[in-house]
Amino acid sequence: MIIKNYQIKNIYMGRLDFDSDLLNEINKIINEKNIKTGSISLIGAINGLKIGYYKQDEKQYIYLDDIYNDKPFEIVSCKGNISLKDKKPFAHVHIVASDRQGHC
Repeated sequence: MIIKNYQIKNIYMGRLDFDSDLLNEINKIINEKNIKTGSISLIGAINGLKIGYYKQDEKQYIYLDDIYNDKPFEIVSCKGNISLKDKKPFAHVHIVASDRQGHC
């Protein structure tokens, strides 16, 4: 088990531009603000999803068809963390989104 203690230094809050790529924008902010560790919490809406999962035995992400592109979704929950991968900061985010019928 690994447990580390961190002190909160900064909290950033804002709004992303319409039609911007959520993950790209988060990573851009992380790099601009030189954030190495942190937590992420989001609410709002998005216009399309790229859905995938991590295939543990192959240690790679598998992405599903693009059937969720260009469709509106409400963000039901979005949590994640900021950590280092290959000595570079990046966002690791999990999202649950619902469509017009309330399907997640």
